Amino acid sequence: MQHSRVIHTFSCMPQSFIDWTWHTWLPSHLHHYEKQVEAHILYLDSKIGTLNSELERRVGGVLDDRGYGWRSPQRDRRLIVLC
Repeated sequence: MQHSRVIHTFSCMPQSFIDWTWHTWLPSHLHHYEKQVEAHILYLDSKIGTLNSELERRVGGVLDDRGYGWRSPQRDRRLIVLC
């Protein structure tokens, strides 16, 4: 019995369609989702704040702010603009 090698990145779509989707369709339709993305970012920021507060409470205030700046509203806005 012969086994064929499966290429997991192959989507059966022609490369020209994939290129068109990423370079034409997606950028022109992304604005439809901007408010949803912004709302989700606010939700995630709230969750992160809650988790940081809970962690701070559990460890007795021994943590500082180093390393917690990986998400910021300014960074998220830059990412949205890039998309």
